[in-house]
Formats: sequence, structure tokens, C-alpha cells
Amino acid sequence: MTPALFVTADQEDVTLTIFDDKLSVLYAIYKQQSGQDKEFSQLTEKDLTEMLLSVNATITYSHNNRVLAIS
Repeated sequence: MTPALFVTADQEDVTLTIFDDKLSVLYAIYKQQSGQDKEFSQLTEKDLTEMLLSVNATITYSHNNRVLAIS
């Protein structure tokens, strides 16, 4: 589980809880965009931070800020 702060299209700050299953989906998108070749299980905190700051993805979340889907 990883908490992450995002800014919405409305310029609101939202802190989301991203569990490993969704985080691995986000990483798969990031790998396609960046050419990264590490396995998800080998990611460091620095790798995750870089991914969260640079990946271009749509994140759908619930009213309690739990990530539902990533595309």
C-alpha cells in the first residue's frame, strides 16, 4: 500500500491509497512510457517516486480515496 498525493483537474489536492495490485498496473503503464525494464518487485522507493511524478495515466478513485482503476 502506498499513499500518494495528486492534483485533480480542478486543482484540488487528493491523497489516494494505492494498493500493490493497482500500483503494478500503474507501473506497467509507466514501463511502456519510459522504457523502464525493472520488475515490479524490484522497485525502490526512489523508483516509485519517479514513476508517480512522471507517469501519464487516468486514475479513478472512490469517495474514500481508494484507487479503483488505472488506465
